[in-house]
Amino acid sequence: MSEGALAQLVERFVRNEKVRGSIPLSSTYGDFEMKWQTLTMTGLLGAAGIAHFLRPEPFDSIVPPRLGDPRFLTYASGAVELGCATLLALPPTRRLGGFAATALMVAVYPANICTVQKHWHRPRARAIALARLPLQVPLVWMSWSVANDRSEASR
Repeated sequence: MSEGALAQLVERFVRNEKVRGSIPLSSTYGDFEMKWQTLTMTGLLGAAGIAHFLRPEPFDSIVPPRLGDPRFLTYASGAVELGCATLLALPPTRRLGGFAATALMVAVYPANICTVQKHWHRPRARAIALARLPLQVPLVWMSWSVANDRSEASR
């Protein structure tokens, strides 16, 4: 990609225009359009899902104890995140992926609260955990906006 093309892509991204590309998995989908919310959530969920499998220990530590086996839940949530990312990436399932990602972002919020409680007596860790709580709001908003965007919805 040339420098000019990259600059143009970034400029369109900043103006909230659709980002165009192609899905290499299948020529059946041909060209697709993806808005920045979809691109962001697909990337975040995909990266987080992979991280759950590559480095499960940090995720194990934030599973609320009353929910059961932390490693199983870490792997399960990683699989769900990868599933949501896949649904978001494919135009025919994008709307469903938006709803699924919204539900997931709401469902994992108790783990964020548990993290704050766990680290309450460690000032630095507590500050990081507290800062993370409001960050869930834009993730819910982005997921919900993908689910409700008829221009990007399943066709």
